[in-house]
Amino acid sequence: MGIAVQTVRQFSPQDRWINVCGILYFEPARYPQYIIMFIAGLLASHRSALENISDKSGITCLAAGLLLAAGNYLRAGGAWDGFVTKWFGFYESLMCVSISFGLVWLFRRCFNGSNSFTGWCCARAYTVYIIHLPLMVALQFATDGMISRPIPEFFFIAVCTTVLSFGLAYLIDIFRTFISKAPVSR
Repeated sequence: MGIAVQTVRQFSPQDRWINVCGILYFEPARYPQYIIMFIAGLLASHRSALENISDKSGITCLAAGLLLAAGNYLRAGGAWDGFVTKWFGFYESLMCVSISFGLVWLFRRCFNGSNSFTGWCCARAYTVYIIHLPLMVALQFATDGMISRPIPEFFFIAVCTTVLSFGLAYLIDIFRTFISKAPVSR
């Protein structure tokens, strides 16, 4: 994944967004991660690999991911900043995999339960996965400059995108159910 990300970023650097049809924006620099993580998730699910993450591996992955995240966000110039900047495709990929495995382990170990709300969310999770990015980007453009501080803006965009994504996924489910029950004319 690191090789793919690093290679794509030679041609399309991070934070270079491409506009499609005037309404949809995407960032090619991140697509290798999205595609590879999606395929890895399918393979891991097929082999039940995520259910078998040991406590030692889970703790190690979570700790490594959090350290890598801290190392990324706390850099302020110097040799470390230069290293991370130069090799960010590899660095970010390692951070992504570590945090992903660590969080899967953490949530399976500590928050493994369900209720009607989590069941409702789980039924729409794949649709949300597909639609959240365009909604998030549209919301960021719509609110650009309204919130001047990055942390409050991050939480505002995250909460609004989550609510809107699940709401739209619900409407898509209703529409899909309506279409599937509609009589077919011959």
